[in-house]
Amino acid sequence: MTQAPAIRPVVVVAAENGQHAPQQDTDAPSAPPVPPSPSATPTGSGPIGAKAVAHEPGMLFFGANRRSGTTWLASILNAHPELVCRNEGWILTGKESGADHWLDREAVRRWLKVPAAAGTYGRLLGEAGAERAIRRGMIRELVKQAALAEGWKDYARIKWMGDKTTTHYCTQVEDLFDLFPDARFVYMLRDGRDVVVSDLFLKFRDHAPLRDFDLPLDVAEEVARARRFHYPDARGHAADAAPDARPVPLFGPRSLEHFTTNWVRCVAGGLRAKELYGDRFYEVRYETMVEHPKRTVTDLYAWLGVEVDEAFIDSVLDRTKFEKMAGGRKRGEADPRAEWRKGISGDWRNYFTQDDKDRFKRLAGELLIELDYERDLNW
Repeated sequence: MTQAPAIRPVVVVAAENGQHAPQQDTDAPSAPPVPPSPSATPTGSGPIGAKAVAHEPGMLFFGANRRSGTTWLASILNAHPELVCRNEGWILTGKESGADHWLDREAVRRWLKVPAAAGTYGRLLGEAGAERAIRRGMIRELVKQAALAEGWKDYARIKWMGDKTTTHYCTQVEDLFDLFPDARFVYMLRDGRDVVVSDLFLKFRDHAPLRDFDLPLDVAEEVARARRFHYPDARGHAADAAPDARPVPLFGPRSLEHFTTNWVRCVAGGLRAKELYGDRFYEVRYETMVEHPKRTVTDLYAWLGVEVDEAFIDSVLDRTKFEKMAGGRKRGEADPRAEWRKGISGDWRNYFTQDDKDRFKRLAGELLIELDYERDLNW
């Protein structure tokens, strides 16, 4: 887990979350503006225009690869009265449904040709800056209105509000930082071998993977073939799992490559988020959270600056523990059809063939070592 130091903004007009900046002598000459450091500069053109406002919550984004324990952690975050963490908003996706397509850019360009708009907003922000401000405003207001509509939290107490969307906040982190350089970014990391196993079982839960999961055809064919052997129907029977059926590996060469490559991309996005957000970035490891849930949650709440109460943390952890979320099953008792399937570390050993190990080592073996999941390639 990465524990970030306290955040100290370079230029403060009004500090975050209602804390006013120190008053300056109005007769003293103003100091020249301090340019942002390179790591805090948005990737787009135009002025930043993205500052935290007093008495308003800061924005919080939570990214990871799918099946990394994010639903568990998002539930814990959203349980706190001073936090809002929506689940899987898919706000930034790079696809037509994402917020990058909510804006009519031609209309903005026409508006900026209006003399008054060109002389004020166009002069101050430029075309790119105006587009960024509108997109930022749409996303922020959407999250805010959802927080207000939920009703059970006092908006005046909320310190951070945002969204957890797996994969996309990692693969779209440059765009996210361009819009919200003042946000905080929580990243959850899990051993990629466990991720790809759990991710494949997630695909099994759909009844038509060839059509509905947007997979390359050769990957989808391997997924469909493995599903017939490894995924039971409602009666607990898999189509090809009869006693005399020929065993089918969980992965084929293309499906393992597909899911492993996605994990590598998400890790790269997490590392990029750490580089961009600096002390506004926080990493949680799934394995650490399973082993030390109370310490993990206590440290994360403290980093977010929200009230930390031992009894409250105990209550939240009890409400969100695996046994309750999984309908009474204990960790390690698998239900392939369930959202909370197994909840353990090292489950990949039950499924990886030697070919799977060799392929994963070629694709991501060095990354496992870099992330301290392995010391070498001899596993």
